[in-house]
Amino acid sequence: TATRLWARRDGVGCFALAELEAESDGEVVSVGAPVSAHDSVEAWGWTAAALTDGARPPAHSTVLMRAEFDLDPRPVRRALAFVSGLGHYELYLNDRRVGDWWLTPSWTQVQETVVYDTYDVTALLRQGANAAGLRLGPGMYDMEGDTRGAQQQNSIGRLKGLLQLRVDYGDGSSETLVTDASWRLAHGPTTYSGVFGGEDHDARLEPLGWTEPGFDDGDWER
Repeated sequence: TATRLWARRDGVGCFALAELEAESDGEVVSVGAPVSAHDSVEAWGWTAAALTDGARPPAHSTVLMRAEFDLDPRPVRRALAFVSGLGHYELYLNDRRVGDWWLTPSWTQVQETVVYDTYDVTALLRQGANAAGLRLGPGMYDMEGDTRGAQQQNSIGRLKGLLQLRVDYGDGSSETLVTDASWRLAHGPTTYSGVFGGEDHDARLEPLGWTEPGFDDGDWER
């Protein structure tokens, strides 16, 4: 029973659920179960289906996303990466961090506007096998229950990463890599991340080589 409702700007009272679990004999049996609701926002990562997807990371931690792709043995004229993440992201290509900015993307009222960054990554790509990785942190986007130096304890949604990598070849052709259902996800080694509370990083949990091609991500989630 919800005893305290959050008032939206239009005055409607509501409450949010990030994950539901049902156990039987100590085992979670609710993953993938259908969910119905009389009313649901179904936006910004808050969906009825997400309640039982089993993908909720530990609170205030980081998430890693990765994918591998092959490039044709043709001269690359230019490669541009268009990327954003909520709350914040770091982009990696072939074990190299892209850009030298921090706390990207820039802060906005994300319910209305989310900005993205553009990088020229031509020099970071290679013929044949390549790997792309995103490290996502909550920033001020997901601070629900964060009492460690937080000035607010609200959540707008789950962590999100979005990448479009456009490769233009010298012969005038092009191809595009995007974040889709083929990408793999795992919990990150930064076990706490907060704009006001700092970070806790457990280097023992860092998956060595996760931003390089050939990394075994078979036990990562989709």
